[in-house]
Amino acid sequence: MIYIRTQASEKQGFGHLSRCLKLAAALRDSGEDAVFLCPAGDRPAQELIRQSGLAHVAISDGKSYVDEVSDYPDTCRQVLADLSDADNVAGPNAVHAYVATLRAKGIKVFYIDGAFEDAVFKPDSACLPDVLIQPYVGVAAFDRPGTKHIAGGAFAILPAAYQNSPTRKIAGTAQRILVSFGGSDPQGLTQTVMQALAERPMDDQFRLMIGPYFSETHRTAIRDLAQKYPGQFDLREGVTDMIPHYRWADLVVTSSGLSRYESVACGAPTLFCALYPAHVAPSEAFVQAGIGRYIGLCDTLNGADWSREIEALAGDQAERRALSRTGQKAIDGKGMDRLLEALKKELVPG
Repeated sequence: MIYIRTQASEKQGFGHLSRCLKLAAALRDSGEDAVFLCPAGDRPAQELIRQSGLAHVAISDGKSYVDEVSDYPDTCRQVLADLSDADNVAGPNAVHAYVATLRAKGIKVFYIDGAFEDAVFKPDSACLPDVLIQPYVGVAAFDRPGTKHIAGGAFAILPAAYQNSPTRKIAGTAQRILVSFGGSDPQGLTQTVMQALAERPMDDQFRLMIGPYFSETHRTAIRDLAQKYPGQFDLREGVTDMIPHYRWADLVVTSSGLSRYESVACGAPTLFCALYPAHVAPSEAFVQAGIGRYIGLCDTLNGADWSREIEALAGDQAERRALSRTGQKAIDGKGMDRLLEALKKELVPG
């Protein structure tokens, strides 16, 4: 059995919870029990875990990562952690101490980290997890005694349903536009892009995803804006399977979170921004691989920037075709299988 510790909130982190749910389900299906360690007050996460048919153990709210270890079951011999949100990347000492504490207790640590500047652990960090996983385009594995490093876009964590996605026909002009800014969208990018899309032709179709951690204030602002432009915006909430929406879209507008790997695997031409300065290098790696169009750091963008970039990519059939074809070759949906094969060699038996 492996215990999984991650987190999500209105502020950030839903992608981390989402991919851990996918990985836990794949582990379960392969015969390995996976149980979440979930703060008692995080009702949305508990509900998503329940909907996935998985189990969780409630741990105390408000404790530090180190202090919460005392709540972990006596049967805990290995932990997979995914805690590299923006706050922990900016101040990684709490996660470093957590991993050191687990290892000192004889608990094997698997850690899913970010990429480049967005990583909590660096090759020269004093303490590294037993298994460090960085499943991102452009990240090369390093060698360090005592740590197994699994790295690269070939290990992108996607469910098996993303495998063998059909090659899509690329429309002359992208008229079906999907907007998806993750589970929380704390920067309010959905509203900014809505304003940009409102200026496009009325025969275009705009589908907007509202994630489970969107604040009520954010939801209300989105609904009010949709009412201002009746019939233009199709708002979707409670979506658990994004594949039909990616396949519907001629163009996906998103951010530097994990959703772009899903859209690319489905062959959807993808326009995205970086959410934080630490996301710039991973975003540029996407561009270098030829699998996405990067618009810049979100704090530097306004509605006119989004409108211009959407217009340019929507009208460029050749670029969208190239992004679609190259993207599906780079992110083939088989990363989960590769990751499971690698993890099986590292898991503590029993």
